[in-house]
Amino acid sequence: MKSRSHGFTLIELMVAIIVISIFTTIAMSSYRRQLRRAQRNEAMQALLRAQTVQEIHFLQSNAYTSDLVATPPAGLGLMNITARGNYRIAFSASTTTTYRFTATAIGRQRYDDSCAIFAIDQSGTREAQDKNGEDTREVCWR
Repeated sequence: MKSRSHGFTLIELMVAIIVISIFTTIAMSSYRRQLRRAQRNEAMQALLRAQTVQEIHFLQSNAYTSDLVATPPAGLGLMNITARGNYRIAFSASTTTTYRFTATAIGRQRYDDSCAIFAIDQSGTREAQDKNGEDTREVCWR
């Protein structure tokens, strides 16, 4: 009589490895997508903070400033890169009575095709665009 050995065949092992790699690929892709969505909050918070500081500056000097990084009273005293380095904050337009801040994805966040650019202006109008320039405000500013 032949004794049956206990263990896995090479084919069974290869199938198990393939199944695990497929699940890992799906999980990593989903994780990266969720991480990009979570990091969008960084842009929104930075823009809302800039808007708040700009309005405080307006109350104190009766004019908006166009200098993001200079210390008050000449500027807003804010960084032009967000804390985690995922967005660059800038003025896209500014006068003494109007302004428009933009947050552009950089670093790891530049792969976020859906929400590449966020913007907010003096009236509180929020905008967002994908990499192709399409309006994605409803998706991005949730």
